[in-house]
Order: sequence, then C-alpha cells, then structure tokens
Amino acid sequence: MRLYEGSLYESLRRERQKERDVRPELVRAALAATTDRMLSQILDALDFIHTRDSPIIHRDIKPANILYRGDKFLLTDFGIAKIVDTSTTMVGSYWYVAPKVRLSGGQTPEVDIYGLGATVVECLVELPPETGRASKWPYWE
Repeated sequence: MRLYEGSLYESLRRERQKERDVRPELVRAALAATTDRMLSQILDALDFIHTRDSPIIHRDIKPANILYRGDKFLLTDFGIAKIVDTSTTMVGSYWYVAPKVRLSGGQTPEVDIYGLGATVVECLVELPPETGRASKWPYWE
C-alpha cells in the first residue's frame, strides 16, 4: 500500500504558514504551480468516473479528500459517491456543494466540477476556516 504525505487541506495550512515566514510571492507562485498540477490530475480522475457506462459522481470534492505524494494527487473518500440517477438526496460538505444542489437536491457530474472549482479557489486565495466564511465571504457563491 502506498503512503501519501497528507491531504491537500493540510498542505495548504503549512504553505500559508510559510507565507507568513518567508517571501509571500514565492509561496504564492509555488501554490499556483501545485494547484495547476492538482487540478489536471483530479480532472483526469473525474473524467474517468464521469464517463463510465454508468457515470459515478463523487459528491464531496474538497481539499481534505485530495491526498498527495510528491507531485501525485489522489482523489479519495468515495463514501458518499453514487451512480448518477434521479435521486434528490443532498449530501456533501456545505462550502463545496453547488448552490443548485442545495436548492433542488438533484446531482449530476457537474456538482463535482463545482466542488473542484471551490477547492481551486481555496488553494489560491486564503479563506477563513469553514465556520467563519459566511461573515467574511457572504458572496462566496
């Protein structure tokens, strides 16, 4: 079994601390390059699960569910993943769930793309912890 170094979430926390300790522009450039690599690899993973004969949606794309090892990223935690159907069950982590899902509950592969987009924004912009986002980022959506 391969050992991964940690989650993208943990990595972001470490990089943000470095940004406070060294030249911020260097850390931001490194974060942008890492985010680009992560985005490419996770999009490949989503393409794989979304284009199967019976498409699967992950439904919980977020930094804590992306592990890394060097330059390799792995999408994990398929615990609430499901085959696309007409279900209107709403699941996922609030800040990464598409607004249309929160309103109607219907889920398609596009909801994973929204979660990945929210993850990319979190990688590139320092956001407050989930519990404090509503007050600082009222227009996050």
